[in-house]
Amino acid sequence: TKLFELMLEDDEDLAVLAENGTIAGLTLDEVDRMSVRELRAALRKDEAALKRSQQLVAKKEKQLQQLSQQLAGKTSTTATSDEQAPLDTQQWVTLTLAGVGDRLKSERLRLGLSQEIFAERCGVKKLTQYNYEKSERHPDTAYLIAAKAIGVDLLFLITGERSDEVSALDVVRDEAEANLLTAFRHIPGATRDIAYRTLAAMAEKKATRHRA
Repeated sequence: TKLFELMLEDDEDLAVLAENGTIAGLTLDEVDRMSVRELRAALRKDEAALKRSQQLVAKKEKQLQQLSQQLAGKTSTTATSDEQAPLDTQQWVTLTLAGVGDRLKSERLRLGLSQEIFAERCGVKKLTQYNYEKSERHPDTAYLIAAKAIGVDLLFLITGERSDEVSALDVVRDEAEANLLTAFRHIPGATRDIAYRTLAAMAEKKATRHRA
């Protein structure tokens, strides 16, 4: 009977149906007009669709977990072939990790931070930061979240392309510029204005000589 078919469904779904809701996309009136065979087919079709959806979600979650493990250097070398991420994911990981160390160092310099300070703010040791910049290890998710919080351009770090939020003019070229930027940020406002005007005048004077 139709009652038996409905009793096989979840209690929550039946409660929704009783409150003028739907089950498997069917209202109570539609269920009443259906034959037992039609109702059974509709319920099984809905269950099959739900199962496929759950399988797809599980597959995507597994791929994301594998990708996260590879980024953190935790993928087991003994995993069987059917447990590996799909080829396109592996290619994406390879392309993503290429050059991360150099770009991470570039971002640290842009922010005017030493390895020690940068590492501390990202929750790691200075040696770990050193290894990241040498591409001997790769940052994990917690590190990247902390790095973004202190101003790192994650789009640039991962892809090599600057986001609109970061100007190319804001990128320092070496440790000397980073140290100068750090010092400038820590001096009082009045002194900073004087330093800025002095540097601007020197730059303008040099530019004038080059134009002459």
